[in-house]
Amino acid sequence: MKNRHPHLSLALALSCATAFAQGQYTGTYNESAPPHDLSNDRSAPTPILTALPGPYLVIATQQGDAAGRDIDYFLVSVPTGFSLVSVRVRDYVGAPNDNAFLGVQAGPVIGVDPAAPNPAPLLGGAVYGASDIGTDVLPRMGTLAGAIGFTGPLPAGQYSFWLNQTGAPSTVSLELEIGAQGLGAAYCTDGQPNSTGVVGGLEALGTPSIAANDLRLRAFDLPQQAFGYLIDSRTAGYILGVSSQMRLLCLSGDIGRYYAQVQSTGGTGEVTTLIDPLALPQPNGVRAALAGETWHFQLWHRDVQFGATTSNFTHGWALTFQP
Repeated sequence: MKNRHPHLSLALALSCATAFAQGQYTGTYNESAPPHDLSNDRSAPTPILTALPGPYLVIATQQGDAAGRDIDYFLVSVPTGFSLVSVRVRDYVGAPNDNAFLGVQAGPVIGVDPAAPNPAPLLGGAVYGASDIGTDVLPRMGTLAGAIGFTGPLPAGQYSFWLNQTGAPSTVSLELEIGAQGLGAAYCTDGQPNSTGVVGGLEALGTPSIAANDLRLRAFDLPQQAFGYLIDSRTAGYILGVSSQMRLLCLSGDIGRYYAQVQSTGGTGEVTTLIDPLALPQPNGVRAALAGETWHFQLWHRDVQFGATTSNFTHGWALTFQP
């Protein structure tokens, strides 16, 4: 299968390793370090993730030639009250123009024989490669032809994952994000596409708990190497033509700006903003959220379209805080 971008992102791989070293991930499973190899037995996937919300890193190598198959299986247990919100390809190293396969099935086993693949028992799956670095492939996995299918995050339960590379060896770094249910929802999704061809997205990670104070908002599908920052308000809006441009502002009323967290989208086209529910920016300072209050968020970012510098917004995200 052909890969649109066979080159690898060394900078992204290094940033991923640095993030883990700084404790960004709640845990990791790396086949190059103890306890080493993931299970090759589809009836007994290796358990890797059972509780903590947040991002978890899996680094695995597969090789599917008949001379020596190395197919990896691992088991994720999503606890009650949480869901698996994303499966992001953080790095992929493989032969040029080669892609790999990632499948998922509900329960503690994979019911598909890789020698005679039939997707019917699977919830879903996706072919991926270097062109997917930085991409959440979970939505695409839910559309696999012949599989059961799913939309949105995977709810509490056990999920077996199947990593397969039918060709030269490949190594993938997967970031699995466990988030609390009740993390809000997108709205105002019919804005102006940015220079990537789509409307920038926004999602919440962590929990909506004020006491836990572990909420993050991730903006994605943004232009690379563009600066942006988050804005917030208690009031939703739908305002066209912001700054003399046909851009859709999804907030109204008192709008706060996260000036202290201005960030570049870098080579991934995404940024993550830390949200302190006790200090939400507002025009006259900061304000603490109250349990039961719904706040609305959006990310403003720079863009270039038709050779001209402009700006745009992601869609909106509405979230109700909990105690």
